[in-house]
Amino acid sequence: MGRVLAYTAAGFVLLLVATVIAPSFAVFGHRPDLLVLFVVAVAYHDGPASGARAGFAAGLIGDLLSSASGPVGVGALVLLLVGHAVGVLRPYLSGTALAGQLAVATGATLVAVLGYGFLGLLLDVAPADPALALQTAATVALYNALLAPFVFAAVRRLSVRFPRSTTVPASPWSPGRVSGQQGRP
Repeated sequence: MGRVLAYTAAGFVLLLVATVIAPSFAVFGHRPDLLVLFVVAVAYHDGPASGARAGFAAGLIGDLLSSASGPVGVGALVLLLVGHAVGVLRPYLSGTALAGQLAVATGATLVAVLGYGFLGLLLDVAPADPALALQTAATVALYNALLAPFVFAAVRRLSVRFPRSTTVPASPWSPGRVSGQQGRP
């Protein structure tokens, strides 16, 4: 439970930084997507299930707090898929930890930004300009690659500080329960 609360607090801090501080550092009108970085870091350290959960939660909160007039849930879908994909690909990454993190952060950002653009085009809420979509994806991916080591280090520290619980509380209805316990026979 402590791990979930720590990740939630970190996600809200990154969301606050993304909405308050990051617009000051916009290049070509684009800023880093810290929610994507957070989801990628969680999936990289904890696997596909945690990445998908973090992606859905971060995407939904980002959609609800976004000033864009697109449909709610597009960001949740994109980040859920990105988080799950990064978690699935994690065992196949080779090279040094930093190079792997940079490659995963850059690739996942490209997929996420192009996924937003594709779904926006599909739902007719985004302009159909492939050059603008590629420019946006490249700029945001470069930004995220520069910030990835810091976000990955913070998530790694949280995952070490709040380890996953390895014990599952026993249910009174589980098979193999000790006789004499209360519950259903």
